[in-house]
Amino acid sequence: MRHPRSRLARRWATAGLLAAAAAAPGCEVAGLGAHVVAGGERTVRVKAAYDGLAERSAAVLVSVPETARGRHPDAPDRIAARVTRRLRENVPGIEALSAERTARFRRENPYWMVQPPRRLLDRLGVERLVIVDLLTYRLHEKGNRHVWLGRAVARVSVAEAESSAAGAAFETTVRARFPPDTSVGLVDADPSRIRAGLHELFGRRVAQLFHDHRARAGEESA
Repeated sequence: MRHPRSRLARRWATAGLLAAAAAAPGCEVAGLGAHVVAGGERTVRVKAAYDGLAERSAAVLVSVPETARGRHPDAPDRIAARVTRRLRENVPGIEALSAERTARFRRENPYWMVQPPRRLLDRLGVERLVIVDLLTYRLHEKGNRHVWLGRAVARVSVAEAESSAAGAAFETTVRARFPPDTSVGLVDADPSRIRAGLHELFGRRVAQLFHDHRARAGEESA
């Protein structure tokens, strides 16, 4: 059984995320992720799942499901910006293409997902390409547009310019839910806070695949 203090710490962590979002209306919030591991809970050291971005040039491209493109057209660029920022902050020697440049590439190449990774690497002029292929992206509880509960599930892969293999050099699945640590959505929530919180939490989890970090005990494989 969880200790009451642990549950309280988790509530404080979620409250910190929402408070940070409220402090910056109308924009994504840069510092939300710092509040996720909070309240004095025990953390563990987690090694990078893939460390091949260090000292390399890289780009991040994000796609969303077709069902979500109309409702959330800016989600790929916002998420790519979160991941890119965290990679620059945490991966030694990485030269990450700016989110503005990858956003422009997406706009000019709306069917980039059907191109071979090697061609994308050549066109972007980078040694590593991180592709975040969102399989699920929503801000509401499924089937209930009155209850806010952000959820993102993606297949994350890395293509290497020097690899002769046709497949990805690395591939895994990343999941995030906001507010975290709850299966119950919020009725009276600000949509911009849910979106900002989900993007920051999901972006943090994607970026952490590529650098050593500390995680809350039990969240290492979240």
